Amino acid sequence: MIRACHEHLPLVRLQIVEGLSVLLQEFTLSGRLDMSILFLDHAPRGLEIQTVLDEELFYVCPPNSPFSDKGRTSISLEEALETKLVMPAVGNSMRLVVDTACTIAGLSFKPVAELDSLTLLKACVVQNIASTFLPWAVVAKEEAAGDVQVLKVRAQQFTRPLSVCTSSLNASSAATDAVYKLLRDVMTDLVKDRIWQGTSLRTLSGS
Repeated sequence: MIRACHEHLPLVRLQIVEGLSVLLQEFTLSGRLDMSILFLDHAPRGLEIQTVLDEELFYVCPPNSPFSDKGRTSISLEEALETKLVMPAVGNSMRLVVDTACTIAGLSFKPVAELDSLTLLKACVVQNIASTFLPWAVVAKEEAAGDVQVLKVRAQQFTRPLSVCTSSLNASSAATDAVYKLLRDVMTDLVKDRIWQGTSLRTLSGS
């Protein structure tokens, strides 16, 4: 996105903030951020959202896991839940995906630890402490290095929505509108070009 903005909108200076979704949502509502990418499918009061894509979660396990056979590409949700798991806490968008899939399948699980940190979740897998569920983009480098094994999970509704969100209470500028469109285009191109794996596009309105 930084490269695309530099090439197509050279007069715009981006300010990118990384943080918890609840804080980004609050900052967008208050006008401290012009837009945010949130894991929402329905707009809360005060926000306008455009759901761009759905992102799949994968089972991420150590390379010496019994499920890390070279020819294996998937695992059932029931099989995955029988292994030691570290998970984000309840309320996290990834935890919600897993909890919802478990409810549909009539399954349950108890993680060995709850960690609201992608770095710690990945470290637990790399250090052979436990497995977890993460989007492919989060572990692409670790998978390429052979530090983890990534398997597709055979389960219903194992995806989360990614939406570009703006405040419906604050007027936008021409620059904000241009960045908004560019961001949607960049996200769409990453999916269409199969760079962002494990994703599927929604039908966008107003494109």
